Amino acid sequence: MFDVTRANMPRLQDASEEWIRESLRALGLGDATPRTWKVQPLRTHFYSDYPGEPEWRDRWPIAWSVEVTLDSHPGTSARPSWDEPVFVDALDETWSGDFDDAPHDRTALVIAAFVRRKAVVDPLTREVQGAAGLGNLQQVSTRPRPPTSEQTRLLIEVPDFERSVSALEGLLPKIQGLGGVVNWRQLDG
Repeated sequence: MFDVTRANMPRLQDASEEWIRESLRALGLGDATPRTWKVQPLRTHFYSDYPGEPEWRDRWPIAWSVEVTLDSHPGTSARPSWDEPVFVDALDETWSGDFDDAPHDRTALVIAAFVRRKAVVDPLTREVQGAAGLGNLQQVSTRPRPPTSEQTRLLIEVPDFERSVSALEGLLPKIQGLGGVVNWRQLDG
């Protein structure tokens, strides 16, 4: 699984096989053969270049999470870092040219990066489940970053993104209080 932002790319729709292969190459997995993939449109604060801006769309830009099943396993030596953006020199040929944000406005990805420590999961899950203004917690996962850091990822269904921003942003100081980093630009190593 990897995340995609709009840097140098207008949009992603279903992801063509060529785009997936190019992304895997950029992530150091050039020998891997993609079998299937799924693209999840969402919004996330973690990859925002403007986390302090007044406009909520700047604080929660559109992004995609892409899950790829490989025919062959590339091995443990090829493990991309989740905190260092990589450039993919390809456009998704499945994109229709539509700039509709609606698919992104139904799902929030809240990422908590725990640098040099294990991810915190249970307290964050309870915070989301108890937060007013949020929908269902669709998925909770952790992503390792060798050798000692991890990331907690909370995929949250939101009934109305604009109205949910306050509840979502209420989670950020709680994550920070648990020692988590809420924006990639705040990572220090």
